[in-house]
Amino acid sequence: FFFQAEDGIRDNQCDWSSDVCSSDLTGKPRIVATREDWDMNWFQQIENSLDPTHVSFAHRTLRVGAFGAAVTNGIPELSYIETEAGLEQTATRAADNVRKSDWTFPNNNHVVVPGLAPGDPWIDFIIWMVPQDEIHATRFTLYVMASDNAQANQRFDDYFQRYGSYNAAEHRQALFLQAKGPDEADKLAGLISAQDYLAQRGQGRIANREDELLGRSDLGVVTLRRLFWRELEALRDGRPTKAWRRRPHVGVLPIQPGDQRSADV
Repeated sequence: FFFQAEDGIRDNQCDWSSDVCSSDLTGKPRIVATREDWDMNWFQQIENSLDPTHVSFAHRTLRVGAFGAAVTNGIPELSYIETEAGLEQTATRAADNVRKSDWTFPNNNHVVVPGLAPGDPWIDFIIWMVPQDEIHATRFTLYVMASDNAQANQRFDDYFQRYGSYNAAEHRQALFLQAKGPDEADKLAGLISAQDYLAQRGQGRIANREDELLGRSDLGVVTLRRLFWRELEALRDGRPTKAWRRRPHVGVLPIQPGDQRSADV
């Protein structure tokens, strides 16, 4: 469940396969891995990854960081392509605001998020949600940035040294009862984690889906569930499942200008 790349996950002292990054490398990639243990069913995170509309709401909760500002509060038009590895998700909010996700079956998502300061390279954000039991899961993430800019590299290193250990589940009371997020200076990993946790844990430890009324904006969730049911039914019936394999080339994941054009991030 945890590994996606054939050459595995490595620490930031090792070389990294360029396949993991969505853009051409301009320097040695800096890589940070994080882990959070969350008190909810793992599939809520999986559905979250295939629900790009949540970005327009959840990632503008508590405060608007660089990610929420870049994507904006627009409601996207959605499209999906099944790939050799999973699903390619495209969320179009405007001609110059197209966001793609490269999702790998059964539990990995790869997107890009803004850097820590205007002009810094966008960061590849890669996430796995691994079940522990019905109401506990572990969220593994990688943040990967490739840059020849010494100041951007230093910002990246300093930020994760200071804020890289934030675990939203440890702040559940503050998040839900006080609407108190991470430190104001924590505008990337901690803020994204807190916003996602609010959206997912707010559904309960196991989401009650019996009374759902899914609409056009839920196309990703519907597509995901159909894919899982197809594979599970094949297992039940003794038929082979799809021979999932690594994509030969992901290509560039586009960035979004949004209201970041004038935002002070």
